Amino acid sequence: MTYGPYLSFDEVSRIAQAPCRTILRELQAAEEAYQRLLDAQAGQSVILWSRDLYQLPDTDFVTLSVVASTGVVSCRTGANLFSNFQIGQDVQLSGFTNGGNNKTTEILDQTSDSITVVNTSMVDETEDPNARAQQTATTPQTDSVTALVNAMLALHELYGAMTNETTATADRAALLRDFA
Repeated sequence: MTYGPYLSFDEVSRIAQAPCRTILRELQAAEEAYQRLLDAQAGQSVILWSRDLYQLPDTDFVTLSVVASTGVVSCRTGANLFSNFQIGQDVQLSGFTNGGNNKTTEILDQTSDSITVVNTSMVDETEDPNARAQQTATTPQTDSVTALVNAMLALHELYGAMTNETTATADRAALLRDFA
């Protein structure tokens, strides 16, 4: 096919119709994906959603103990709550009765029933039934989730612009639909 003054209206129309149809179909699919992901995020911050999306270890609220002199946080023997925690990653400790034990700190060592953390002013605590240890996301993980959230929002905004939900200018989707 020669391009230039030899093109007919029918040829030009065929060339433009396929991308118009694709954009309209995929934009609707993108909005549906945005809504599903928004529901999945459930209002969580990027940091919290990163924990979920990367399935980072979490003891949930259980009975944990702290030995301040060694920086060891442990669960009941055989509970295996720390099996998937990773040395070198940060952990958020919360729910302890003693506020000094509620902190984010680095994991120095790990067994299936305990982690050793950087000990900064921790206090001995025996079998606190409402304590929790959650491994925190790394910077690359939170950066990836931030990029995902931004892409979701961009698709939603594009959908809004194309359907006249976010702009008062001409209905772009109708123009493409009419042409295609």
